[in-house]
Amino acid sequence: MKRPKIALSHHAHYQIKERKLSIQKVKAVVLSPDKVTKQPDNRFLAYKLVKRSDKDYLLIVIYEQTNSRLKIVTTFLTSKLRKYL
Repeated sequence: MKRPKIALSHHAHYQIKERKLSIQKVKAVVLSPDKVTKQPDNRFLAYKLVKRSDKDYLLIVIYEQTNSRLKIVTTFLTSKLRKYL
């Protein structure tokens, strides 16, 4: 299966920089998530458990999917694992 093209919104770029994340890690969440939930309007939430400073976090990526293209809308880290998993 061909990998989809992944684009980032301006907001996603800003959030990645602000939260000191790497673009590669954010894209990896979309390509290999631990969990995905569908939202209205072709939006998806992809979740991946990550370690940061020896603590578990969820890296959550919100993206839109159209044909063979994914557009990352925003991303954030949370320590509230039970809330999302």
